[in-house]
Amino acid sequence: MSTSELQLRLHQIIDQVDNQEILKAVHILLSSKLPVVKTIEGTPISKIELDELLEVSETDIQNGKIISQKNLKSEIKTWRKK
Repeated sequence: MSTSELQLRLHQIIDQVDNQEILKAVHILLSSKLPVVKTIEGTPISKIELDELLEVSETDIQNGKIISQKNLKSEIKTWRKK
């Protein structure tokens, strides 16, 4: 059985489970196997959360929500004065 076939079967099984305790246990088991990274503040986030943040960032870039390095440096200087 291929990885994609196994994933599909697991999705089908999980969709049929109504017991929240079993779903929590599966979530904990599977989440523990995902690589964890930390934010700049040191808060751990999962790969899934990181992917979501990157997707939001890509959307921001596409929508022109960016700041030049020069403007960012100027903005940072104002933070230090507060």
